Amino acid sequence: MKNRIILLSLFCATFFISCDQKSNKVTVEGCGEEKTLVVDDAYNQKYGLDPLHFTISYYSDVPHELPEEGKGYGTYAKFVKRDGDKIVEQVRLNSWSATGMNVDNKDKMMQSILSNSTSVLEFNYKIEDIQESKQSMAGKEFWVADATAMEKSDAESGNPSKYLMRVTIMAPSDTASTGLSVVQIAGPDSNVKTHDDFYSKACTALVVSSIDFTIQ
Repeated sequence: MKNRIILLSLFCATFFISCDQKSNKVTVEGCGEEKTLVVDDAYNQKYGLDPLHFTISYYSDVPHELPEEGKGYGTYAKFVKRDGDKIVEQVRLNSWSATGMNVDNKDKMMQSILSNSTSVLEFNYKIEDIQESKQSMAGKEFWVADATAMEKSDAESGNPSKYLMRVTIMAPSDTASTGLSVVQIAGPDSNVKTHDDFYSKACTALVVSSIDFTIQ
């Protein structure tokens, strides 16, 4: 699997979000109770995932949907807010792998990883209007891909659901060989009306901003 990275842009809006000064987490009101997920050796072994260690905070209104044991298939975690059978918000943490990354070539490799990560999503989604850019979130820069998407199983129907999508690639270090491709989607019934809203109004903003690789 090749390289990819994404960039997040984050604004601490007075009424919608706040920035935790200690952890730089983005918190959003009205999303439920804050919880924590720890991804460690035991978790990776249980779900058949490549070694990668991190912690995440998430909201109870966007619960963690666990994979079957031994069947993570490269997805470390998925958090979904539903309204019946409709997805309101979702964030999925997929893996990427690459070799030869260093301080000098990291930026170029991250952009390549981003492009490849977005291409992989086209197995399940019809993706349109892809825009890649560098954004900043919580004091760090990332490569980000913004797009609109429809599930392929739904794309040919008379009234398919269209989602806003943002992909962010994260690396534990400048020489990492494995990292996360963080994929957020939001439906028309969510508070996310533009791609910038993913970091000011989406309940999934807490997940993206709280990813912490320091337990490596």
